Amino acid sequence: MQVLIDGTVPTGSGLSSSAAMVVSSLISSLLSTSTSISLPKQQIVRLAMVSERNVGVNSGGMDQAASVFGQKDKAVFVEFAPELKGTTVKFPDDNVAFVIANSGVNADKHDTAPENYNLRVVETTLAAEILAKELGLGELKSRDGFGGTLQEVVQKYFEGKGLKEDEKLENFQKVVDDVFKEDGEYTRSELADMMGMKESDLVEKYMTRFEGMILRSQDLIVVRTEKFKLLKRTRHVLSEARRVYLFRNLLSKNPKDLYKELGQLMNASQTSCRDDFQCSCPELDQLCEIARKSGAYGARLTGTVSPFFMLKSRGGLGWCDSCFDDQRGCGWHHRWTNWGVLQGQVS
Repeated sequence: MQVLIDGTVPTGSGLSSSAAMVVSSLISSLLSTSTSISLPKQQIVRLAMVSERNVGVNSGGMDQAASVFGQKDKAVFVEFAPELKGTTVKFPDDNVAFVIANSGVNADKHDTAPENYNLRVVETTLAAEILAKELGLGELKSRDGFGGTLQEVVQKYFEGKGLKEDEKLENFQKVVDDVFKEDGEYTRSELADMMGMKESDLVEKYMTRFEGMILRSQDLIVVRTEKFKLLKRTRHVLSEARRVYLFRNLLSKNPKDLYKELGQLMNASQTSCRDDFQCSCPELDQLCEIARKSGAYGARLTGTVSPFFMLKSRGGLGWCDSCFDDQRGCGWHHRWTNWGVLQGQVS
């Protein structure tokens, strides 16, 4: 099998190029063996997720789902529980455009995974497990043999209470503040005490491997940090997931100040990404600020180094591949970190 790969997306620019590459390679490989083979989109997404984990990233499926479920001129609301599905959401009119800018900073998530991408997965997973234990919610379902999700914790806590999803998320933050005291940052030893297990067992289960990973010498430790910031990571997941629901609801209701309200959600998302999930960078923050001062309704990151802006436009949307983002440990596979963040591009 001979393969030629070409593209114009800058490496490490936060535009899900690795996921697009994996998805396209997967489909090409399948077609090379048989032109009659047929797989449902859900299975393609799952296979692509496992493939990316094989190269050392504890990947969720948000980016892969964006590549598979995306449609021209529409956003995609991606859900992973109780089953994987993508629902398209149309913008009410063509009076806005989404613009992506390149900050010029390269973020290689594979090389920095132990301090960033993989670490966030571990932090959100541990937060879910500890919250479930402290709140007496019982054992969580293991996600790919790794651990539970914050989504399941929220659903269990509010089971039978008849609240809307965004209401659950807003109310649960108060519960989180009571469990994770002060700054909500913990050492491995402190986490082991909270989990009721030996520190060596904690490291073995959550910090040395993950499902689907092909172990190499450099992968023996998949996370590196002195303190695990459970409160900040949980706060981001809850607020970001809530913003995704609010974003979708606004699109369906189409209020008078629709784009102003959508922009406010994007700005709040960027603040949370910067301060609580710490997945932004100074150059990206500056570009977002310049965009807002220049008239953008809102601005936020699409990945770790590229911001995108929502602007007034005389023309229509070129194409907008929008997703409500995924950070695998959240359980809302982002739904925007398992719910999703809006990602957009205009041709």
